[in-house]
Amino acid sequence: MQRFLFSLLIILISCLVTISQEKKKDYSQLTREEIINLSYDELLAIPLEDLVKLADKLGVSVDDLLNMKITVSSKTALTPRESPGIVSVVTADEIKNSGSRDLIDVLNMVPGFHFGYDIDGVIGIASRGNWGHEGKILILLDGQEMNENFYSTYQFGNRIPMSQIKRIEIIRGPGSAIYGGYAELSVINIITKDASDLKGVNVDYSAGLMQGGVLRNDLDIAAGQKFKDLEYTISGYASEGHRSNKTYENFAGYTYNMAGNAGIIAGQNINSSLKYKALSFRFIYDNYKTQEFDYIGFPFNYFRSYLGEIKYDWKLSDKLTLTPKLNIKEQEPWKMSYSDTIDEYYYHKKNIRTSVNITAQYQPTDKIIGTFGLEVLSDNAKDLLPDSTFYNGKNTISFYNQAAFAQFIFKTKIANIDIGGRVDKHSEFGTNFSPRLGLTKVIDKFHFKILYSKAFRAPAIENININDGIKPEHTTVSEIETGYQFNKSMFLTANVFDISIKDPIIYYLKPNGDDMYSNYNSTGTRGFEVEYRLVKQKYYFTVNYSFYYAVNNKVPVYEVSSDKSYLLGFPKHKVTLNSMFKISNNLNINPSLIYSGTRYAYVLNQNKLPGLNVKSPDLIVNLILNYQNFLIEKLDLSFGIHDIFNTGYEFIEPYYVEGNTYPPLPGYSRELFFRLGYRFDLR
Repeated sequence: MQRFLFSLLIILISCLVTISQEKKKDYSQLTREEIINLSYDELLAIPLEDLVKLADKLGVSVDDLLNMKITVSSKTALTPRESPGIVSVVTADEIKNSGSRDLIDVLNMVPGFHFGYDIDGVIGIASRGNWGHEGKILILLDGQEMNENFYSTYQFGNRIPMSQIKRIEIIRGPGSAIYGGYAELSVINIITKDASDLKGVNVDYSAGLMQGGVLRNDLDIAAGQKFKDLEYTISGYASEGHRSNKTYENFAGYTYNMAGNAGIIAGQNINSSLKYKALSFRFIYDNYKTQEFDYIGFPFNYFRSYLGEIKYDWKLSDKLTLTPKLNIKEQEPWKMSYSDTIDEYYYHKKNIRTSVNITAQYQPTDKIIGTFGLEVLSDNAKDLLPDSTFYNGKNTISFYNQAAFAQFIFKTKIANIDIGGRVDKHSEFGTNFSPRLGLTKVIDKFHFKILYSKAFRAPAIENININDGIKPEHTTVSEIETGYQFNKSMFLTANVFDISIKDPIIYYLKPNGDDMYSNYNSTGTRGFEVEYRLVKQKYYFTVNYSFYYAVNNKVPVYEVSSDKSYLLGFPKHKVTLNSMFKISNNLNINPSLIYSGTRYAYVLNQNKLPGLNVKSPDLIVNLILNYQNFLIEKLDLSFGIHDIFNTGYEFIEPYYVEGNTYPPLPGYSRELFFRLGYRFDLR
């Protein structure tokens, strides 16, 4: 099989090289004035290798040319080097070139992120060694909060169309001073393509083939146009696939072949927007399904969300902009049924979150930038099963939160000073304050950041319902980053961090199988991350290394008894490489790899009982080809192999309770990957 796949790749490369003489726009012919007048969106639409040409022509770096302004860490447009956060930006080109199949692939290439197995076929996320699945990491899609509000989780895999992503802005650190809630350890802000990017209709189909059959089928269609002051976008996405083609054996002795059977993951997503001048509307429908394989009968779990937003950017003057917005989110997560066709559930609850927010952006001078606002939100939950109630004895329950937040950036000769904070007043947990302080400075080719922040997270609806004595958790994070731009093409950044979580809210299963949430004394990590980036006209590559070790971990279910510097399920060391090499005008080849160090997991021992086991390091190597204008204009092809050496990464459950836990869940193994995309112009 391996020889066949390599031979197929070599044949395809040869064929593509021979037909890769299609003409494309020569950006080197643009004048300096034309380059300077290009908009930010137009620059983003230009392939990275052509951006290098334009930057060389102006005598600046690609970073300077793009001047990519991000808002995720401050809600104020700043460059990544100035932004008061440890920030990563993943562009559409990088996602496409790497052949990323879903968010797991994308975020695995970012320092500090890992993934683990929760329950019921669900994959969750960790940040810098800390299990963040239960409300510690905020997921935003076009500004809409995607975490469900019963347990605060977000489920990963085959859920959001990769071809429609414009960029992903990531804070590798807390964002609670601005966002509150789930922005405790990280913020992942996914921004999709708008009307200026689409300019018509885009159709993309992707498929994956593993030994044993088809792994995935994904189809997405997006359309967008702009007519003077009016613009719209609408996209639809449908996917169905499997977690693995491996055999899974749980601790109860059940053995399942996952190839084409249990482990189904399927998603549907509709994302639409309408904008007229400063008024904008957005609606998102998200429906996701996983299949459980730890119970006889393979039950399904459904996660359904409806999200809507109305927003108005009211520019009162050149110095002041006021943005009122209304958000409504209706969700029915974790619905469990033993039938994929009958509406009969063993868990079925609905929550409607309504949020009213008004934010002001004030810049009285070039040296002072202010952001401040007010927010009021309510959660109204209902148990939809007969004779089922919450802890209050009723089938409905409500919680409220009021918040005020502010951030000021003062640009001085010594450094940019960032001072901010957020006050939350929760109906169950009273008033809490989350401060934030940062110093950042760009000195020619060198920059540094010193950051300190606190985060507060109130327990979610089911946290309280399961344990009405639960308390909020509080996180303190200190970070230092330095970076150096060696020349127009070469960048190096490094940061150290210290994370301390007090009274962490921890999920586990009790010996009788019931869910439980408890506060433990503390947990946390320390570590560092290093990233090197080189960008040339004909190639680029990014390599990064991340490291953590556990500190003050007083959570027994996270503990590795034989080495307490580890946290269960996650490697202390991770190295990633993402690269692109231009073969011709329209053809590039993209090798990438992810090395994950030693991990600890509970597996079946020789006596068929759960035992702590050291899992060897994993090396995942991928090779993807991308061809623009394949055979005909506007038809793009991606083709390649994920996990060439068939390592078969496993997702480990990062918490353990004797008598009630799950062994590692097999993940994707070697996969032959294929994607076709076509663009239609609308007149």
